Amino acid sequence: METKTRDTPDLSNPVRNSKLRPKKILIIQSASRVFKKTLESLRNEFPEATFTILTAHPDEMKDSLVGSADYQILPLPEGKHISIFSYGIGKRKYLHEQNFDLAAVLYNIEKGWGYANVESLAWSTGAKEIRGYFPAGTFKHLTLSQIFKNRLREQTAIGWVALNILTAFIQLVIVGFSMAGEAGYRRIFAKRSSSTKPKGSSE
Repeated sequence: METKTRDTPDLSNPVRNSKLRPKKILIIQSASRVFKKTLESLRNEFPEATFTILTAHPDEMKDSLVGSADYQILPLPEGKHISIFSYGIGKRKYLHEQNFDLAAVLYNIEKGWGYANVESLAWSTGAKEIRGYFPAGTFKHLTLSQIFKNRLREQTAIGWVALNILTAFIQLVIVGFSMAGEAGYRRIFAKRSSSTKPKGSSE
């Protein structure tokens, strides 16, 4: 009968086994200039981790990771914004089946403004933890409520911008019609004035 000691890991326990296995990390390359620093940070924190990288430039990524056996590179749709909808249901299902321990979103700006769509894609993978990495090398933890608030805030801001543009357009149209109406009125008034003058009169 096999005996277990403190030095022998209990691989029959799925919870303990998940803690012992190498971390599976997804990196969504939503900001190219932050990628290298983020990858180094994650490699230092999780030396045995395996990485899946979503990138719009898979060929360039393969060249930069030559000789690395613990990377999987998946292409993002070309010419499209990164989002749940642009990535597709089948591809999202594949990511969900990978059971990622961590998903990383990369920000080009310090506050991470404008990346709610990417954060939503990271959340849709079912990763146990989601982080947003900044250019300075720091990161923040992202929860579903934070992602929802970020998305709502961005959509609201976009709505206000669209409303302001529409308002400005309407104002321009009104001003244009007013100017055209005034010009037409002056022409009609000028014609009537000239027609009512007695013949042979001079100004």
